[in-house]
Amino acid sequence: MVPIIYAHVDDTLRRNHIVMWGEIGTTLLIFAALIYGMMALGEYTQQDDDERVLRPTDYAQQKGTSGDAPQIPRYRPGMLNPRHKDDSSS
Repeated sequence: MVPIIYAHVDDTLRRNHIVMWGEIGTTLLIFAALIYGMMALGEYTQQDDDERVLRPTDYAQQKGTSGDAPQIPRYRPGMLNPRHKDDSSS
């Protein structure tokens, strides 16, 4: 079944229109997914009243020293790849 608007046109033009509408639909779906992701990111991101771009150098110590806050694990050289020996522990 072919819509009446495409009934008496060349097969190449009909195929081009089908591909065009497929590309437009795909582009709109991708755009909608990106907008949805940005809205979800904005909704679920924790509020930060600090206007600084970078964290202060003692940020982990400030957060880790308060009694009610959970301790933030400190970085060790072997933390990301536990197969390597940690040189600082010897």
